[in-house]
Amino acid sequence: MAGYEVLNTDEKIIDIAMKYGYNSPDSFTKAFKRFHGSTPKEVRDGGATIKDFASLKINLILKGGYTMEYKIEEKDSFKVIGLKMSFKYENAEHGVAKLWKKFFMKSGFHKINAKYAINIDTTMGCDVFDYIIGDDYNDQGKIPNDFEVIEIPKLTWAIFPCVGRASESIRNVNEKIFREWLPNSNDYEIAAGYNIELYSNPEDYKHGVEDEKYYCEVWIPIKKK
Repeated sequence: MAGYEVLNTDEKIIDIAMKYGYNSPDSFTKAFKRFHGSTPKEVRDGGATIKDFASLKINLILKGGYTMEYKIEEKDSFKVIGLKMSFKYENAEHGVAKLWKKFFMKSGFHKINAKYAINIDTTMGCDVFDYIIGDDYNDQGKIPNDFEVIEIPKLTWAIFPCVGRASESIRNVNEKIFREWLPNSNDYEIAAGYNIELYSNPEDYKHGVEDEKYYCEVWIPIKKK
């Protein structure tokens, strides 16, 4: 700004120096030369140039403004029969994949469907969690070896639909829930350490769970803040 006034006005150099906080023309000249590469006198005499800057513009990128489709439902407690294992969060991916393989090897014989995949961390300590793959249990009798029954308590759930390839849609919806919807919700917060994925029957779709129209849901237990 001082350079602009030196170049474009007839104001005295000493007055410009004082205006911009310098105590003497000498200190102003030294600072001016360090910045512009020329002294104020050289600029005034027309033999030197000054540095100039375009005005600062700030581009503000707002994240959010998203639309998430969901419904709120209170559900009574229910039982699930399935295969369950415990995992540490940091190395769960490989173990969960192995559990799915084990489930499909055993479930066909016992006619137990993969209706649910449930993440259970009742302490919400983010260290170890239980993961169960299974079906509704309605006291059908003897429980097959390696299978067990768990009870999901009565809770209020935020239910989010996922449409598209399950490998993509479930991940995308979960990311939006925990990165956008929950942190920005003025009404709800997590009520308990459960995360449920509910699957449609893959046989109803031409390409199974990787069909572009495949439908499933993510359930998150919530309570009013």
